[in-house]
Amino acid sequence: MKYGHGAIRAFQLKGIGTDGASGTVSANDLVFWLNYLNRDTCLAINTLLDVDNPGGEPPISGLTGSTGQYVAGSLAGAGIFDNAATNGNPAFCWGANGAYTYFQALIER
Repeated sequence: MKYGHGAIRAFQLKGIGTDGASGTVSANDLVFWLNYLNRDTCLAINTLLDVDNPGGEPPISGLTGSTGQYVAGSLAGAGIFDNAATNGNPAFCWGANGAYTYFQALIER
């Protein structure tokens, strides 16, 4: 069993804060994520947060581009997380094939 690895990253969560084109730094959100959750935990998180688990499974990745690190107050990053099941939700769990990740918006921009 792997335990979660937390990280703080900067990228856009679609429907949270200000949306913009990929690479729009002013639209990047500050996001905490926790890797390596198991499927049942991921499903339970989404159920508690009223996030859709399409077909009884957690949403599959909607992340395009890369994620940037939060460094010295900078939210430079490039990616956008866009998935109809998660759009507008500041916290959710997603993934597939045994690799599940929890996201939580810390600062919505």
